Amino acid sequence: MKRTPFRAKPPKAKFTEKTQALFFDYHPVTTCWVCDWFHADCLHHIFRRVSNSPFNAAPMSNFTCHINRDEKDGQHLTHLTTENQQAYLKHTIHYLSEMGYEPTEADKAFIEKYADEENRALFLEAFRF
Repeated sequence: MKRTPFRAKPPKAKFTEKTQALFFDYHPVTTCWVCDWFHADCLHHIFRRVSNSPFNAAPMSNFTCHINRDEKDGQHLTHLTTENQQAYLKHTIHYLSEMGYEPTEADKAFIEKYADEENRALFLEAFRF
């Protein structure tokens, strides 16, 4: 029997410590962007793990809001509809703008690829490009 070579999966885009600090080190209690309660305990990727840009980050309560399991079929991430993704991105743009964050070229490329027209305009206005 011929064996196929092992192919490693590409590494997942994890958030850097700097990105974690942007959301958690400056505020003792961070609001969950799914429910607006003050119980966010981790960052989750808005558009899956396609980028580790801070613009792809949303603070959430991991077990209460992120792992939103349906009792019937065990599905989760039901809150990540296209509409919700754009709403989380809008929140992130506002938040990072208020924090005085300076976007990198990679951040700009991320916004260009994943933001809808409204969020692209908001990004350009908020960061004065």
